[in-house]
Amino acid sequence: MPRPRCYEARFELDPQHAAALNFLGYSLAVYALTAMLLTLIHMIFGYAKVATVVEDRRSMILAAFRGALFVVRHPIGTCGQYCGVLLLSAALLGCYFWLAPGPGQATTTAVVLVFFCSQAFLILKLFMRLSLLGGQIELFLTSKGQRIR
Repeated sequence: MPRPRCYEARFELDPQHAAALNFLGYSLAVYALTAMLLTLIHMIFGYAKVATVVEDRRSMILAAFRGALFVVRHPIGTCGQYCGVLLLSAALLGCYFWLAPGPGQATTTAVVLVFFCSQAFLILKLFMRLSLLGGQIELFLTSKGQRIR
């Protein structure tokens, strides 16, 4: 039985397309590294805010070092907590994009419903931010053997 022609064709890249794919791969790697570094900096300064409040610090520079030290000493707890809140926030954002205002809302009922959905999104976004700060405080205090009063 003869084979169709599509089996005989080979996938070969010319140098121009190979260079474009290499450039795309390097660009994506740089973007991922930048996102990870910004996430790390956001984590460090989040714990610096917590250290400033909990330890009643006056110097934010020393608190930033304290936050960096805390993130380095407790990588599983800090990254796990941050990733959990990040995943919940991404799910919330996905739900909002699914319900987001668009050209299909022409009736008054639809506009009012979308308005309330947008307000609920903002309230839940604030709740996620406050839950991240509350979790950071709890993790910071339990690592020192203290409890929230």
